[in-house]
Amino acid sequence: MWQLKTSKIGDALHENFRFYQDGQFSYNFSQYDDVSRVLALNGNYRLIGNQLYTSVTSREELTGGYFTIGSPGFQSSPFVLEGATIKTIPQDDSTSKNDYFFLSSLVFNKAGRIISIQINGNKYYKISDNPRAFSQVKAKSN
Repeated sequence: MWQLKTSKIGDALHENFRFYQDGQFSYNFSQYDDVSRVLALNGNYRLIGNQLYTSVTSREELTGGYFTIGSPGFQSSPFVLEGATIKTIPQDDSTSKNDYFFLSSLVFNKAGRIISIQINGNKYYKISDNPRAFSQVKAKSN
């Protein structure tokens, strides 16, 4: 599980990749965004050298709900989406699995374990060996 820009974990997670041993992945958008309806992308991946190929098979979206005023000082937007439900929307990947991300700049700790990677120039920090750790996509509700 790799989180964008920081290894710190709070009440929510920043954008993150989760790679599973069976070749599946999920890309979760920031949980700090209280108005976005697209929460995550799911699909398959394969790694060849320093190229990460992905094929998106579905996305998780919020449907319904209503907008209301957010909590000042706690939420980044003046409005938040409440009472929505999650819907999984299948997707046919039109990329023919030819789109890839370029992996570079691995950083290792003293024990020799990778602690961060760059994916297309964006730094991701390893926050868990278990891609099912921490909360994943969830509905935003009262």
